[in-house]
Amino acid sequence: MAELAGKIVADFQYHIDSFVENNKCFGLNGHDEKRGFVPTVALTEFWTREKITTVLCSPKDMIKQSADTIFKHYLISFSVLVLNLNAESINLFIQEDLRDTQLPLPSVPEVYSDSASCGVFEEFIKRQWKFCPMSLDCGSSPKPSRRNLLPQRILPIVAKEKLNPEADEDGEQAVLFKVDLHPLCSQLGKPVVFKEYRQRTHETQRLFTNECDLYKQLREDSFGHIVTYYGSFECLGRSTIVLEFAPGGTLLSFFESRQPPRTDEQRKLFWGNLFGLFRGLQCIEDFTADHRHSRHTYRLKGTHQDIRPQNILVCGASSDEDYSAPFKFVDMGTADIRKMRDGGYDRHAIDQRGNGMYSPPEACRDEGIATDIGDKKPQLAVDCGTIADLDALCSGGDIF
Repeated sequence: MAELAGKIVADFQYHIDSFVENNKCFGLNGHDEKRGFVPTVALTEFWTREKITTVLCSPKDMIKQSADTIFKHYLISFSVLVLNLNAESINLFIQEDLRDTQLPLPSVPEVYSDSASCGVFEEFIKRQWKFCPMSLDCGSSPKPSRRNLLPQRILPIVAKEKLNPEADEDGEQAVLFKVDLHPLCSQLGKPVVFKEYRQRTHETQRLFTNECDLYKQLREDSFGHIVTYYGSFECLGRSTIVLEFAPGGTLLSFFESRQPPRTDEQRKLFWGNLFGLFRGLQCIEDFTADHRHSRHTYRLKGTHQDIRPQNILVCGASSDEDYSAPFKFVDMGTADIRKMRDGGYDRHAIDQRGNGMYSPPEACRDEGIATDIGDKKPQLAVDCGTIADLDALCSGGDIF
């Protein structure tokens, strides 16, 4: 039996080595170093309940655990322990309910930190990272939000390039990257954007926090006219927001490179998308619109504060003859969220010093004094942007 178990261990090592190479399972850790990783599908392809049972029965004192339980809840932990030639320690994981969903372990669990089993976990932690790539399954719920990652964590990044090749990674507050994720760690099937705040300053943390706070309040049906948010994380002083990639660029570049819509169908699509921005605005203005409110409940309301053509993306694969790609709001770093009693007094939003060009008079800062922002400011910003769009359509001139 021990001989058979030894063959299974050797076969398993060969299987994962071959799987990583054949499927090009390589990503980047927090130091931007290339590292191989083993996705869960590689484990489920190899392990069967029969193989698990063989390993459990191989010691003289058999490991009295259920193969079904291990396969469903502890397959990653079991795989790492098998490679460490310490399969019997699966008892420690099951005893404390340390399921795969709790991996990777940041440190030795407190219950074992002063026990004879401490060394088992120290060895486990060293090997676990290859088996715990960060899942960027963009349909997952809840989404990771401001998750703190250790630098050993592997991101399943296949390709990464700056959207603006001239962007200064050391000087700019945020740098945008187009990122391809490994298909075995993401079901999205298309690129995403990593918005990276690479310098940890008070200002970049304020922008990052504001943006994450607003995105995570949005319901899934809000992303028809707001760029889709897939999650966010922080590692080694770098803060990253994962967003939908917009092949069509910004609304500003859209007008600079496109002819005005010429057919009735094109005009209908264009204006439908443009006025659809108001629906996106409604989602931001009241995150709790679908709640059953009473005078005892709160409403959560938001303001964008940086609406302009440069911060509206053209999403979807559109061509010069196709105006169906939706327009979506982006850049929420200057957003503000406030609470109010249902039917009660609505306080003005805090001025987060966003764009003033399309703003109402109360947002003017000629004297450098921060002001409150009224609840009609975002609508006025879109109205001003629409007027600019009309001007561009009619005259063929620039949008300012």
